[in-house]
Amino acid sequence: MLMVFMVMQADAQRTYGRKNMPLVNLNGQYKLSGWHFAPGITYMANRFKNTPETLYQGNDTTYNVTFDPAGKIGLYLEAGRYHIFKYGYLFAYMDYSLAFKKFKGTEKFTGEYLQEGSNTPFATSEGNGAFKHSYLTGNINLNNVVQLNDYEFWQNSLGLNIDYRIGGASSYSGNTAFQNPNDPAKFMMQLHYRLGYGFKWTNRLFVIPMIETPILSVFSWDNGKSSYEMFSSRYRPLIFTIRFAWLRKSSWDCPPSEGGPNDKDKQQQYQQESR
Repeated sequence: MLMVFMVMQADAQRTYGRKNMPLVNLNGQYKLSGWHFAPGITYMANRFKNTPETLYQGNDTTYNVTFDPAGKIGLYLEAGRYHIFKYGYLFAYMDYSLAFKKFKGTEKFTGEYLQEGSNTPFATSEGNGAFKHSYLTGNINLNNVVQLNDYEFWQNSLGLNIDYRIGGASSYSGNTAFQNPNDPAKFMMQLHYRLGYGFKWTNRLFVIPMIETPILSVFSWDNGKSSYEMFSSRYRPLIFTIRFAWLRKSSWDCPPSEGGPNDKDKQQQYQQESR
């Protein structure tokens, strides 16, 4: 991840030779903290190819099953705060937030009973299931910003999400013999990665479309796998959001001072322009 940050920074500097105007004026015009809001959607990505699995073998009989998972779109809403590092280099700012997210998906299966030495099934089975789980999530992120020009930038983020399942349901129908369907724990903790392409909409508003996915499970460990195990398949959570972040005006104002007859007019003009 660190190598990606450095390469993107070097490429941006090589592509845009001139020095860019800073995205945020850190010299007192704006506060270094504020609020952000990020609506979005979730999607449970799946493997590209399904292969048969042998669930039973014995007594001259083999039972092979092919599972076919599919993702569905769910809701995501996030709100939180950010803090800009005045002297940050690798990471420009941090943020933390609370979010609501819903994971949804389905799974179908077809099974075949084969007699040993024969490729012809003498019996078949099939079934399907669906799930929808809702989570309350706490996030914290460190954000690297690679400025492209005066208004656009790449954002790379490493973060931690702590999830607690607050609702949801699952159902399954069909002959589930020899299957051992899984159900994720109510509490999860993961490291995640976010990639965003942002732009400065106005002097005070930033808009950042982003995609997020977990990269390591901390709890439960699950051998570090970052995918979501449900029923007899694994799903990769993808979260697509659009972040809106506002800069807040600093309360600092120019103190009055004695001077020439035009100084007062210049000071009032400066204060109007800085609003």
